Amino acid sequence: MTKSLVHFGYAEVEFADDCLLGKKGTVVRGHSFHCSRIVAQGPLRCTYRVRYSLSDRKEEEGFTRRQVLGSYIHLHFRSNPSLVSSFLQQADSTRRLVVAQ
Repeated sequence: MTKSLVHFGYAEVEFADDCLLGKKGTVVRGHSFHCSRIVAQGPLRCTYRVRYSLSDRKEEEGFTRRQVLGSYIHLHFRSNPSLVSSFLQQADSTRRLVVAQ
């Protein structure tokens, strides 16, 4: 935990890899505000390229491991409606795999 905000404001996210929310190259907007930093115990795979609009700072984000995607960015799904259909397709595919086992 930090004593002050680490990031605050709007962000533009581009998917650097395919993920459960869409294909590589998908662009979506969101916002971020948090008072913590991730301290990794090992390498983290990042799925997002983020540009923060207030600072113009760019960084890798959207931490993935297997079927889990974690992020500080609160995505605005209405900024790119394809996120919903991608998420539902991924959930259905995962459900089918689990049922088949």
